[in-house]
Amino acid sequence: MIRRLSLITLATIALLMGTLLVFSISTPALSAPQQLSAEPNGHVTFFVSIKGVTRVGVMADRIRNIINDDSAFEMSNDEKTGDVFFRLLGNREARPENGYIITDSGITIGYTMIPKNTIVGAALITIAGVEPTNQTKSGAQAIGGFSDDIALTMTEIVRAVANDYVFGRIATGNKNKVIKTVKQGNWTARVLVVTGGKTGRLVMEQDFAKGARAVWVQNKSLGPNESTFVIVVGEE
Repeated sequence: MIRRLSLITLATIALLMGTLLVFSISTPALSAPQQLSAEPNGHVTFFVSIKGVTRVGVMADRIRNIINDDSAFEMSNDEKTGDVFFRLLGNREARPENGYIITDSGITIGYTMIPKNTIVGAALITIAGVEPTNQTKSGAQAIGGFSDDIALTMTEIVRAVANDYVFGRIATGNKNKVIKTVKQGNWTARVLVVTGGKTGRLVMEQDFAKGARAVWVQNKSLGPNESTFVIVVGEE
């Protein structure tokens, strides 16, 4: 089956039904990119996350098509870079999958992607005999984990943690406390229950900014004795 890839759309903040703030502070790098190499008509194997989005790119080229059987992953592409983004569909069971990547220059390589229950680095494929241009080298740096990648990764971590420990639950407690700590790649997410106290309070992301890379607040405005969930993502 040939999949024609559509431009990726990420309505992530609305989906989370809360407010997410990603702080522009110094932090450790994201999970290291998966550096892969292959001959034309060769084969690569890489990990794909079932907890977030995984980017796959071909250095000095663009991915035009992905050919595979029925996949448990949604695939979207960026029309500017030609990179492809894999995201697990709903509650489908993730298993190793095989397929083919066809690039704009007409090169075909096979792939095997192995699901992993954590955030993984981008899979960057270098094809033998294809030399990166200056423009491509610049793009490869962005893949490694700078502004857009960090925002996307923070959002995916918060999405995964909220799905597992927040959505469908009621925040209860008589004081602020951490109820769950979750490791995601090089990052740690803490789920807190924050209370409004006797008079209520306005819960601001900046209240949790110290040492944090991202903060998500489910409900900012709390009445007396009301509670809400807060997710804070920081260094592992």
